[in-house]
Amino acid sequence: YLLHKSIPFNILTVSDVKLKEAFTSYFKAGGLILLRTIAKISAYTFTSSAAARLGTIPMAAYSLTFNLGFTAAQLCESVSVAAQSLLAKNMPFTSNEKKISAKHIIVRSLQVGFFVSLGLVSTTIMNMDKLLASMTSSVEVRQLALSLMPIVLVAQVIKGVSSATGGILLGGLDWLWSSISMQIASALCVGLLFILPPSLQSIWIALTAFMSTQVLVAAYRILSGNKPWNDLFSFNHKTNHLYNTNLSSVKI
Repeated sequence: YLLHKSIPFNILTVSDVKLKEAFTSYFKAGGLILLRTIAKISAYTFTSSAAARLGTIPMAAYSLTFNLGFTAAQLCESVSVAAQSLLAKNMPFTSNEKKISAKHIIVRSLQVGFFVSLGLVSTTIMNMDKLLASMTSSVEVRQLALSLMPIVLVAQVIKGVSSATGGILLGGLDWLWSSISMQIASALCVGLLFILPPSLQSIWIALTAFMSTQVLVAAYRILSGNKPWNDLFSFNHKTNHLYNTNLSSVKI
């Protein structure tokens, strides 16, 4: 009631054209994000199902490594949210100042995502035995999980970067390519599960490909020069000079 008093809004007073445009935009963006979410859930569902078919001990080892590798990496989601919020403030990138700020946010988001995930990997390595012992009492599960940790830790680092690239695409309101990147990554992940021999190593190879594909597709999109990223990374000499001299003054 108080919000309505301060910002009065009556759906009946909005013109049919504006109302139709608003709902069309909303459902278009919402539909693409829904497809993105379904693709992500599908990849995780297929990998879990593949692990379950290997038996009790492999499934337990998969759950343990997944928690160590991906659940901890959810800390990088804060980077994704920050990138979305800050980039959205500069949309559209119509001036040199906005382009400079956007480029700074993109570069810093990727750096933070990488170093946060690298810090998580370092922490995991230094406390590996304690972490595994605290998560299971089964010696067989611990040994199997330990044999998987190299590829799990690689996937963890890539996931940190993919969280940042996902946030960058969403922050640029690039709903279509945000959805496309996740769908391509999910299709590749599921495809690899059918092609590779059934094993936990194969599952983690598929998950690593899943994360890597998101990063590569996002990089292709951002560097493509198409809207909304047009000319963002192809400044003229004057703009590049302005970016280099004013980078330290742009705050996140």
